[in-house]
This record gives sequence, structure tokens and C-alpha cells, in this order.
Amino acid sequence: MSQKKISIVGQATIKDTPKNEELSIPAIIVPHHDLVKIDRSEYIKEISQKISPETIILISPNHFDTGSGSVTTTDRIWALSNDTKIKPATELINELITQKIARSEDSAFEREHGIYNILPDIGANFPNASLVPIILDKKMTQDETNVFSTQINKICVGRCLLVVSVDCSHYQPGSLAEIHDSLTLRALNNLDEDLAWQAEVDSRQSLQVFIRLAKSRNAQKFVLKENTNSGKIANLSDVESTSYIFGDYEIGQNDKIENEVSFIVAGDMMLDRNIDYNFRDGKIFDVLGGIGQRLFWGTDLSLVNLEGPISENPILPNNTKDNMIFNFPPKTTDLLNWAHINAAGLANNHTLNNGSEGFDNTRKVLSAKGVAPIGSERNFDKNTVNCLGLSKTKICVLAINTLETSTNIEFVIKEQKNNGNKVLVFPHWGIEYDEIHSASQERLAHSWIDSGADIVIGSHPHVVQDAELYKGKAIFYSLGNFVFDQNFSPQTQRGLIIAGKFKNDSLTLTLLPIVSEKFIPRLVTGPTKEKIVNDFRKMLGAEALGINYGYDTISL
Repeated sequence: MSQKKISIVGQATIKDTPKNEELSIPAIIVPHHDLVKIDRSEYIKEISQKISPETIILISPNHFDTGSGSVTTTDRIWALSNDTKIKPATELINELITQKIARSEDSAFEREHGIYNILPDIGANFPNASLVPIILDKKMTQDETNVFSTQINKICVGRCLLVVSVDCSHYQPGSLAEIHDSLTLRALNNLDEDLAWQAEVDSRQSLQVFIRLAKSRNAQKFVLKENTNSGKIANLSDVESTSYIFGDYEIGQNDKIENEVSFIVAGDMMLDRNIDYNFRDGKIFDVLGGIGQRLFWGTDLSLVNLEGPISENPILPNNTKDNMIFNFPPKTTDLLNWAHINAAGLANNHTLNNGSEGFDNTRKVLSAKGVAPIGSERNFDKNTVNCLGLSKTKICVLAINTLETSTNIEFVIKEQKNNGNKVLVFPHWGIEYDEIHSASQERLAHSWIDSGADIVIGSHPHVVQDAELYKGKAIFYSLGNFVFDQNFSPQTQRGLIIAGKFKNDSLTLTLLPIVSEKFIPRLVTGPTKEKIVNDFRKMLGAEALGINYGYDTISL
């Protein structure tokens, strides 16, 4: 029988452990939010009936930016009660400190609920195990996390259990949280570290450590116990929710999820004129303060129509209403990056407002920030198509300005469909301020779907237009304004954001109406949202529902 040397800490000493004594479940993921405290206790109890670890490495995000290092630990004895104490795995902790992998700062753990909330369940279910508590800085890069993961994989062997304490999608309606979580679960199921780095969770670093340890232990079968969110638990669609994943890696092979891809799309985004005048320099981030940093995070594609070029140099403010030559400040890319927007449609009638040099600079600076530039004002060429996603199935965006470009794109649609991808056509079209689509829009949309397009989502009219279902495919004729200074009517201050997930031949959509207040978009809630969503449900052939959880989701 093969042997390997491992460190067993606590009361145990270094010993040779037969390979078959390794844990069949070497790693689990649990939430630290106490809304699901009972579920967490029951799950860890269930795990304790299957395995008996001698050492537990518990990893939490650093919620309060405490401590002075990227990786922090402590060798304290955790006194949970007069009768229950959790011993530190002193040898391993000292090894981490000696090798400068972690810094010992006990005070950093004083308020860290990512650790504290899990300890009672560890103490109750694994009374003989010793503990290595770790908090990870959320600023750690992927490369830095790789280095740390390698060290953890070396020390967490034999009867060592890794527990990662992670909460998932934050501050979003529950239906959007479900779409965010679908990417997280796909990353875990596929053991895809790069995809995990796109996940909307409070510690991408912890997910990466989780996945890499599973790979090192040949435990490639991810078993999901539960996935829910606080909105679903409360049966409320509009509340800001937190979502939760319970699951473990077990010895075995995974069954990859390959035919799934998610997206979120918003309408026209213009950052000149009154937007630049009111949100200059560092204030530019405030323009998305009502939406927040997490809404676009956690999907394969997050797309806006960028209604103008990005300047190479600082621009002078010009908020005159007759200014129709747009030029966006250089910090535009920082804003898009901050908001986790990873694609910008450039197929619109303002793309060349700063000439061909401005267009070239826009493409360059977007690409440098990891934002895919898609389309151009007057051409349909290689710049017009971009396919995003890390799974086998990708989502291909075809951005086209029908006002100035040939609309014969059927051959490109067919090509991408033949490659096994999903196709989203993103046209700039229609009549400004008309809330009902034109016959021309309808003819084009139908022809694209006839050629294989999976969904059509339009921009340009600056108001939300109607939608329809054609041959089972959704057409949203205009999402209206996302960020714009057109505050001269209620209609131009309303927009729609659409999130969705393709899985095999099905499509799940979540509708997120927005309203701008002093140029800042915010999600609409309550009866106003209910009316807007139910109007779209009827247009798409779905039954109108009440305001209970999930009414803002449509399955096609």
C-alpha cells in the first residue's frame, strides 16, 4: 500500500497515513450569513456523519479589511463555551507563519463573522479536530491566490478538511441572484478557476482555493446540497437579497455543464454633456451608485450600448442641450470596469463623433480594461461580432447600426449557430421617442430569428419599446436609456435591464426596470415594477402574476 508523509496536528503527531485514509470529502462550501444558520448546522452535521477530519482549515473573506497582510491567521484557542473549545493546529499555523504565507494577527479575527458564525458547528460536529483559521484579503490577485492555494494543497492532506465560508450574490433581487449563482455553480461543477474569478461572491479567492484543493485531491465531483437566497426564503422579489450555496467536493469525476451561458444587457449609456458636467473625475462612479458595483457582476456577458467615443485626453465640460457631438472622459473605462461591464456596443450613430482616431482609441482603451468593444457605426466587419463565455457554449453578440449599415447579417448568425453558440443581435435602430416598434424593426428582427438568432435586444429610441415572442424567441425592441441626461420627459428617464440564462434550448429571463433620478439609474420596485413586468409578460405570452417571488422571471 502506498504511503505518504503528512502533518496531523492538534493532539496528533506527524505520522504516515495510508492513502485510503484520505477524506472522501476533502472540501465543503457553506455560507456565513446567519439567516440560514439552521440549514448550515444541519449540513455540517450531515458531513460529519460521512467523514472524521483531524484538521480543519477554515477560510473566510476579510469583511472589515483588518490586519496588515493578504493572508491572516491566529493560534488562539477558541472557547465557544465552558465545555467546548477548538484547539489550534499549531504546527500548521506556525508553518504558514514561518514560510511567510500568512501573518499572525489575532485582533483581525475579533469581528470576522465569516469565522465566528461557523465555529459552533465545527465545535459541535468535529470535537476532536484542530483548526487553522484564515482570512483572505479581497484584493488578492488571481496569481497571488494561486501561490497561496499551492501551499494549502501541500499542508491540507490526509484527514484534513477545507471549509470555505462564502456568501454569494449580494444586494440584488432574488431572480437576478439566481442568474448570478448559475455562473458560480457552473464554475464549481466544472472546476473552472477562471470562471470562478467572474463569480459574484464575497470571496473569489476562497472559491479558487476550494477548486484547486479539490483538483489536488482528485475530488472532482461537486455535490450541491442547496442553493437559495434571502428573497426566495421571504417570498419577496424586490428586496436586496443575499444568496447561499451549500456543497462539497467528493472523490470522483465531474459531469461538466457545457451548454449554459448567462448575460445581462442595459440600454443607451452616454457620459458627456450633463453627465460629465455633474459627475466629473472621481465622481463618475456616483452615476452608477444607484445600481451599485454588483448588478452586472456574475454573468458571462454584461453589455451596454456605449453611445459615443472615449477621449484619450481630459475633456472640457459642455452641458449645452444642443451639444450632439459626444466625447466621453478617459475615466469611462474605469467606470465600466468598476461596474463589471465586460462588453460595450459601439454600433451606433455617435461612435464616430471624435473621428476614426477617436474610434480607434475607444477600442484600444476598452480592450485594455477587459471590456470587449463590439461593432462600429458604418461597417459590418470583424469588429461587429464578439463571443463571450468560458464554457463550450458561448454567447455571440452581433452589434449593428441599422441606420447606416447593411442589415444582411444572416450569414454571420448561421455561422455562429453552426459553431454551437447562442446569438444575441444588438441593433441600433427605430424611431427616437416612439414607444411602439416600427414595421422595419419587426421585419429585421424576424429575419434574424429566421436565420437562427436566439434573442434580439435593441437600442436607440431612448425610450422603452414593446416586446414580442416570435417563433419562441424574445425580441425587445428598445431598452431605453441606461445612463443619459435626457430628463425632459418621464419616458426618457425610464429604462429596462434584461438578465438571462441560456441552458440547452431554454431561456430564462429576469426583467429589471430602472428609473433615473438626477441622472442616476435605480431599480424600480413595488407596484410600478409589477405593472411594467406584467405588461412584458403578456407581450411575451406569459401569464401575468402577482408580486410574489419570481414574478419578474420568464421562462421560454
